[in-house]
Amino acid sequence: MKKFLIAIAAVGALMCGAAGLSACANTTEYSVACQTCENGRVIVADNNVKAGQKVILAAHPNAGYKLTSFLLDGEVLEGCSFVMPEKDVTVSADFELITYSINYVLGDAVLTENNPDTYTIGSETQLHAPQKEGYEICGWYRYCVPTEYDWNMEDYRVTSLEGLYGDLTLYAKYYNPPHEISVADSANGWCYIQNYNYEAYYGEKYNVEVEPDTGYEFDYLAVNGERVEGTSFIMPAGGAEITAVFKPVVYEINYVLFGGKNAKGNPTSFTVEDGYIHLKNATKSGYMFIGWYTDEAMTQPVYGDLNVYDYIDSPLTLYAYFERY
Repeated sequence: MKKFLIAIAAVGALMCGAAGLSACANTTEYSVACQTCENGRVIVADNNVKAGQKVILAAHPNAGYKLTSFLLDGEVLEGCSFVMPEKDVTVSADFELITYSINYVLGDAVLTENNPDTYTIGSETQLHAPQKEGYEICGWYRYCVPTEYDWNMEDYRVTSLEGLYGDLTLYAKYYNPPHEISVADSANGWCYIQNYNYEAYYGEKYNVEVEPDTGYEFDYLAVNGERVEGTSFIMPAGGAEITAVFKPVVYEINYVLFGGKNAKGNPTSFTVEDGYIHLKNATKSGYMFIGWYTDEAMTQPVYGDLNVYDYIDSPLTLYAYFERY
């Protein structure tokens, strides 16, 4: 019985001794050095850690970078923690560029040259501006800005990817600027723009009222030198110069010969631009030609050359007056 108790006491003494040695070993602290990293840094809660304790690492990437892996004494570490060995250690991390996406909101605009769909913090790409015919292009903005605003939206304008980070949505901004319509002097008439109030906008329809001079009629409109049909036009990009073109009205001349024969060369029509017409005599066998009259009763003779300006606005009928020899 005594031998058994002595043996138990001896075993207990050995266990207490081992526990004491272990306690002494756990009090030793080792250093955790955070090595300088490119494009980020690593931190730990405490740089002096006892062997056997868990060390959790935290990474702080620079803007535009993300953590790839932690390294413990230069070896890739699985996860973000390790158990402290009985030695000093060095921790670091690898970082890589983040690839961000770009979404372009064009509205009715178009891109004539492609812009990238992705970028990284190191990109310096100059962005191609959107285009829209007839519109003033402001560029790309990081927010959907209104046409009119009372604060400096230029702070949100993007022309290059340099210095940006994060997924982007870029909005094309453009507006329809006012233009001027000028009316060129028209020969033989005049015109004016009905619904024009000193500002005209691309794509809108404008009506033109025309008034020809006596003896003329409207022919066509010219917008910036290009002929358009009718008396309205769609505002082109930029300013517009309107010219109304008029042409002389062609009036018919009817001859009542009472069995006689008209002279060759007597016109069958006239315009206001003919001025005076020299009428030749008609002939009739056995009769003498007396003259031309403008009424069947032969009370309104044509004296000398015919002044066409006196007979515009309606067809003209001329009556030949004959007397028998």
